[in-house]
Amino acid sequence: MPKSYPHSEQALQNACIEFLQYRQFYVIRMNSGMIRSEYKGKERLIKMGVSGTPDLLCIKPATAIPPSPLMLYWMEIKLPGKKSTPIQKAKQDELRSLGCKVFEIHSLEELADAIK
Repeated sequence: MPKSYPHSEQALQNACIEFLQYRQFYVIRMNSGMIRSEYKGKERLIKMGVSGTPDLLCIKPATAIPPSPLMLYWMEIKLPGKKSTPIQKAKQDELRSLGCKVFEIHSLEELADAIK
């Protein structure tokens, strides 16, 4: 039975990052979204990243023994029962059309299956 992450998507994302790092992946959190900032006494919103970009870029380095090529994966992390938004799905399709491996992950078990 998949482990539940009732508190937040962030808790599941952190567990996925730890799982991937344990398996020798280099993981980059993409952090798309907005942040608040103040400039000359005025509050501003600053856009970070590209809308719809998956949460994680995961890189598995090439190895000589056993022989294995460099592998790149994009992971969109969602709580069980949640789905990607239309803009996220469009970005995932765009990345797939470029030959990337893209997964929507709802549990560590799904993540383990995706990187086999």
